[in-house]
Amino acid sequence: MLGTRRGEACGLEWKHVDWAAGAVRLVRGVKVVTGKPSLGPLKTDGSERVVKLPPRLLERLWEWQMVQAAEREVLVASGGAWTDQGLIFSTRVGGRKGIPAGGPIDPNSLKTVFASVCAEAGVQTLSIQALRRIFTTLRRKRGVALELVAADLGHTDTRTLLAFYRTVDNEERLTHGEDLDETLTALGQQG
Repeated sequence: MLGTRRGEACGLEWKHVDWAAGAVRLVRGVKVVTGKPSLGPLKTDGSERVVKLPPRLLERLWEWQMVQAAEREVLVASGGAWTDQGLIFSTRVGGRKGIPAGGPIDPNSLKTVFASVCAEAGVQTLSIQALRRIFTTLRRKRGVALELVAADLGHTDTRTLLAFYRTVDNEERLTHGEDLDETLTALGQQG
């Protein structure tokens, strides 16, 4: 839940993880071209960015790297093919027929995976796009400047952020009401 697009998450590469800084650089993404997932440039020029990773996510990535390395080792030792593209999230052993392990995954397949995770957790299924909205709202509630949140999402302009991702909740409305009362009181004292 770092505000990345599906294709950006699918294009993350191990070589772009800075373990010491606790960050990952988003450089490439995955798009479906003629029915097959393909690595390529990100959606826009402003999409290339560095994303800070929480310590618990770094720990999970480290664990995942070990799992992926073990899968690759077993597959290659048994004569199987691994197309090593250095991807954090890649096709796996026993995946779709005709697609070698280690290659890019279809960003659209994340919808199904995420729905399964939600069902298993017993929570309402959300779209991955909804996670970007939630990320935006939570960052703003923590007081992060709109420009920084836009940059976190790979946008160079806050207008897109405000038009599609920003959600105002009841707590903010109530807080705004208190601020408005203070403003009106201050204006009344000036007159």
